[in-house]
Amino acid sequence: MGNSSSFGQSLQKIKKDGKIRVAFTESGLSSVNFKFALEFAKFLNVEMEVVEVKWEETFSNDGVIPNNYQTTPKINYIPDALRKADFICGTIYQYEWRKKFFDYAGVLELSDLLIASGKVKNLKSYEDLKGLTIAFLENSSYQTHIEAINNRIGGGINFVKTKSEKESIDLLKTGEVDGYITIAYNALEAIKDNKDFKIAFPVAPIKKAGWAVRKGNTELEEEINNFFETIKGNGKLNQLFTAHYNIDYNTYYEIISSYSQTQNVTTHQRDLDEIIESGTLIVALRDRLMVYSKNKKQFNTYLAEEFANYIGVDLEIKFTPAFSKYFENANGEILKDSSYTPEWFNYFDVACEIIVPLEWRQKKVDLIPFIPYAQVVISRKDINIHSLNDLKRYRGVTSKGSAQEDILINNNINNYYYSKGNNFLRDISSGKADYAIGSDAVFRISDYSNLEAKFVIGQVGKDGWAIKKNQPKLRRKILEFIDYANKEGLLDKYFKIQTGMKFKSTENYLTVLQETYQSGVFPFVFYGTKEGLPQEDILSIFQDKDNYMWFGTHAGAVKYNGREMKVFDKTKGFNSNSVFDIAQDEEGTMFFTTLDGITIIDESKISNIFPGFSFRKIFIDFKNNKWFFGDYGIAKYSFDREERILSKENLNLPRKVYSLTMSEQGITYIASKEGFFSLNNEFEVHQISADPSYYVFIDEDNQMWTSTINGVYVVDLADYDEKDFGKNINNQLSLPDNTIIKSITQTKNGIIWFISDDKIFQLITLQQKPIVYDVNIGLEKQRILSFTQDNEENLWIG
Repeated sequence: MGNSSSFGQSLQKIKKDGKIRVAFTESGLSSVNFKFALEFAKFLNVEMEVVEVKWEETFSNDGVIPNNYQTTPKINYIPDALRKADFICGTIYQYEWRKKFFDYAGVLELSDLLIASGKVKNLKSYEDLKGLTIAFLENSSYQTHIEAINNRIGGGINFVKTKSEKESIDLLKTGEVDGYITIAYNALEAIKDNKDFKIAFPVAPIKKAGWAVRKGNTELEEEINNFFETIKGNGKLNQLFTAHYNIDYNTYYEIISSYSQTQNVTTHQRDLDEIIESGTLIVALRDRLMVYSKNKKQFNTYLAEEFANYIGVDLEIKFTPAFSKYFENANGEILKDSSYTPEWFNYFDVACEIIVPLEWRQKKVDLIPFIPYAQVVISRKDINIHSLNDLKRYRGVTSKGSAQEDILINNNINNYYYSKGNNFLRDISSGKADYAIGSDAVFRISDYSNLEAKFVIGQVGKDGWAIKKNQPKLRRKILEFIDYANKEGLLDKYFKIQTGMKFKSTENYLTVLQETYQSGVFPFVFYGTKEGLPQEDILSIFQDKDNYMWFGTHAGAVKYNGREMKVFDKTKGFNSNSVFDIAQDEEGTMFFTTLDGITIIDESKISNIFPGFSFRKIFIDFKNNKWFFGDYGIAKYSFDREERILSKENLNLPRKVYSLTMSEQGITYIASKEGFFSLNNEFEVHQISADPSYYVFIDEDNQMWTSTINGVYVVDLADYDEKDFGKNINNQLSLPDNTIIKSITQTKNGIIWFISDDKIFQLITLQQKPIVYDVNIGLEKQRILSFTQDNEENLWIG
C-alpha cells in the first residue's frame, strides 16, 4: 500500500531554493523544537517556512489512518505531513513500526511525564493514580503507557482522550481532570507557564525521539544529525534549552533520569512534600573543611542554608561524627557489595557533603555530584614521590571509609593511619605523616610552604550531596536549586569565600593541575591555508552569537562553521583586506577594524565607515556604543549611528592607543604609548601615568588589570583614586622579567588570561601561580597574535 505524491526535496534543492518547509503540530510550535528548527535553517543558510499539521497527519494517508497500520508490514506510505513538508519537527518517539513510514534524525532523549494539579497531594507512585482522572492525546504513546500502568495496578484510573495537547491543558486548568500526560519538553513548558501545575513522575522509561524525514532522504537526515552534533559541541544546544526552559539540557537530562525511580516509591518515607509540610529541612553535616566548622562557616553549610530558604523551610543540622557513619548498616558495618539504606540516613533528609560517587556507595544512596574534585597526592617538597608505587615506602594519613582509602586498598598500600581531613596537611607538614591523598586540600597547600602537589590520580570528577534512594521529588528540587545557585552566582560567592577562587574556575583549575603532572603536550588541531585560511597571520579570533568562529587576516575576514571557511574581503565589499579586530554588538551587527576604516555586516549587508583611518581594536560599551582605536587615536560610532573622531574633538587624548575599557560609572580608561589616561563623562582627560601602557581590562569583580612597561597591576575600582596603577603583581605571580603582557581577558569560568608574544598565562586566583602555555606544551614557535576561548572552552591561538 502506498502513495506517489510527495513534497520532500533533496538537500541540494533546499539549498538552491533557499527555503526549507518544516511541519509542526500545534504543541510543536511552542516547544524548543521550533528554536532548534530555526537554528537548523540558519545552519543551512536558508529560510524556514512553517507548515502546520495535526498529529494524526504524522501517520495518515490522504486523511485516513488505516486499521492495523502499526502491525501490518505491507501497510507503508509517505504520511500526509511529509507530503506537505521536508521534515516533521517534533518529539516523535522511536518505535520499530514507525520506521515503515519515515526515518529518524536529530535524536535526543525524552520521557512521557504526568503533569498534575498542585491540589493533588501524595502522588508518589502508580498506585496513587487509582481514582484519578487523567487526560491524554488519543492514538499516542501517552495512551499506550497509561493503559499499561492501569492494567499493572488492577485498574481504577479514569481516562479522558483528547484531540490536542491544548485540550488536555485546558481540562487540567478548569479542574475537569487531575492530570494529563505529555512529552518531557512540553511538560517543562507547562510548569513554566502554569504555577499550579507540577511534574508528578514518568509514565514511561527514558526513550529516544527525534524528527521525521522521508524514507531514503539520507542527505537531509545526515545533515540534521550533523547539525545536532554541532550544537552539542559548540554549546548552542544548552543555550537554546536554557533560553526556552530556564534550565540547560544537561540539567534537564539529570531531572528526567531522576524521575525513573518514582514507580518504586512507597508512601512510608519523607520526600519533598513531607519536608515542606513539616516546615523543617534536616541536613547532615560533618566537622570538615568544605562541610562544617563552628569557627568559620563552610561552603556546604552556606548552601544548606540557601537550599532551606529556596524551598521555604527552616534548617535543622544533624552532626555526623565520622565519614564512615554515612555507609554503616544497623550493625555498624560497611558492606560494600550489598545494597541497603545506611542506618544514619534515617535521621536526616540530605547529607550536604563532599561524597565521591563510588560504585559501592551508589548501591546504597542516591548521590548528587556537582562539586569538582581531583585526587591529588600531597607531600613535603623534600620527599621523592612520583607514582602510587612510591607511596609504599612512606606513611600516609587518610579517613576511614573514604574514596582515598579505597585508592590505597586497591593498590595494596597499607602503611597509613586514620585522621580527620582537616588534620592532613598539618600532619604532613609536621612529619607525623609523609603524604595524603586529598580532594580539596589542594586549595590550602599555599598555607604550608614546605608542601606541594606531587601528582593527580585518575581524572577530574565531581562529588557532592547524598539522599536516600526513595526521594525522587527531593532529588529533582536539589538539581533545580543547584542550577539556580549557579545562575544566581551563589556557588561562585561561597566557593570564593572558602577557597579564594570561583566555583566555575575550579574544574578548569583541577584539569590543568592534572595535565601539568602528565608527560607530553596538549592536543592541538592546526588550521592553515590547507584547511581553507586565505593567509596564516591570524590577527584576531572571535566567536559570534551563533557560535561561528571568525578569523581576521591580511587577506580578509574568515567565517568558519566547523566544516568550511568563507572569506569576506574587498571583492565582497570590504574597504581593506587587512582585518585587525572583530566584534559583534547586542543587535547582532558585526564590526571589523581594517587598514581603511571600519567594515560593518548587518543582516548580510556590507557597509563601511570612517574611510581613510586605520584602526586596530574595537570596544563595545554597555550602551552599545562602538569605540575604535589604534595608531591614529580614537573614534566612536554611537548606538544611534553617529560617527565621531574623538581625537580631533579633544586633543588631550593620546594618539597611539593600544587598549580601552569602561567602568560601570562610565569612566573610560585608555592604555597608550603616551601613558595611562582616564576620560570622564564630561569628556575631560586625566593622565594617570606617563609610563607606556599596553592593555587595560576590568573583570567581572570590578577589578582593573593594567599591563605597563613595568609589569602588571591590579586595583579594586571601588577604591580607585586614579593616582597610580594599583598593586604590581609580577613578583607575586613570578612573571618572567621583561615580559610585556599585550592582552588580558577573562573567560566565562572566571579565569584571567595574560597573553605575551610567546606565552599565555592562565591565572585562576592571585593565591596560585599561573599555568604557563608555551612551546614546552606544544605551542607553535611563532609570535602569538590573537587568543580566545570558545563556548566549549577550546583555546584558539593565532
